[in-house]
Amino acid sequence: MKNKLLVKASAFVSIISGTIILFSAIYPIASYEAESRSKYPTLLSPMVDGYSTSYYENDFTKASNWFTGSSNTERNNISSGVNTYTITIPKLNIENAIVRVGGEDLSESLIHF
Repeated sequence: MKNKLLVKASAFVSIISGTIILFSAIYPIASYEAESRSKYPTLLSPMVDGYSTSYYENDFTKASNWFTGSSNTERNNISSGVNTYTITIPKLNIENAIVRVGGEDLSESLIHF
């Protein structure tokens, strides 16, 4: 008789404990969702209107597309007298790759922009 009472009591305590743990995990998420939907019914877009955001519209093999502030004339004014050199980067499995100083097209070679 005593064992049955102990089992029933431990089952009741387990159910209550589980319910409290479940409620304490779900309530903050549900209350945040409800509050944020009432405060912010429509989300603002972080993108500027009229600005093209398509990843595929830009040719990222051209180095001039990476940097919007620099122009080709600024880049060409800096001259070191070296047009090409080779580089080896073992961690990337690149061996004796040709690097063009002032290069523009990554589909041809590595570039030193």
